[in-house]
Amino acid sequence: MPEPNKIKEILDEGSFNDFVGFKEDQWFDAKGKDAYHGFGDTNDMYELAKDVTSFANSEGGYIVIGFKTDKPHDKNTEEVTELDLIERGEFDAGKYRGIINERSYPKIKDIEIGWLPSRSDAEKGAGFIFIPCQKEDLKPFMVSGVIEEGCQVKQIVFGVSRRIKDQSSSLTKEQMHNALQVGKNTVSQRLTAIEKKIDELKKPASKAGVDGPAHRLAERVNDMIQRAYER
Repeated sequence: MPEPNKIKEILDEGSFNDFVGFKEDQWFDAKGKDAYHGFGDTNDMYELAKDVTSFANSEGGYIVIGFKTDKPHDKNTEEVTELDLIERGEFDAGKYRGIINERSYPKIKDIEIGWLPSRSDAEKGAGFIFIPCQKEDLKPFMVSGVIEEGCQVKQIVFGVSRRIKDQSSSLTKEQMHNALQVGKNTVSQRLTAIEKKIDELKKPASKAGVDGPAHRLAERVNDMIQRAYER
């Protein structure tokens, strides 16, 4: 199982043959040089944004472009079978970044996009997109321009994808609604629990007088919670 540090090490060294035999997983997705077909249509742009946001909604990872993959007959996971390297001019990092920024929300932090040469042939190499692990309070990252059955949905629609093992899987509308409800309830429950602790803190403080340090601290925290509710 290729972990992010190992993937970075191979990319930096340009020893791309070391990727052969690697299986795709939650941190690693291998693509052929024509994976997104030069972004010839909206489906290609959607696929890129979906792939990237799925990593951002999980634990982060690498999309590496310049390899052929296949699925062994007795396995359910794609693995790298041979190199499919690309020339520097064939990988436009600016275009990749522009599409990702345009088609995902919120902005994914500290994403890295680039091309690295092969150690055996400096004229060819691999493109990569590194998606760092993102803060939970930024999730979920959404992708716009949703494609269903080969056609873009002509509405203001966002989708949410996440990386599960070796696949980028889109949430159904039921899963998305449930996740939003759970997140909302969690915040509410946390604020309620904090308020209860503040009430408990005030009780012993009242015996020493309302000007005691514990009481003043409780009042300050209570004001912070009230401002959080008002946002």
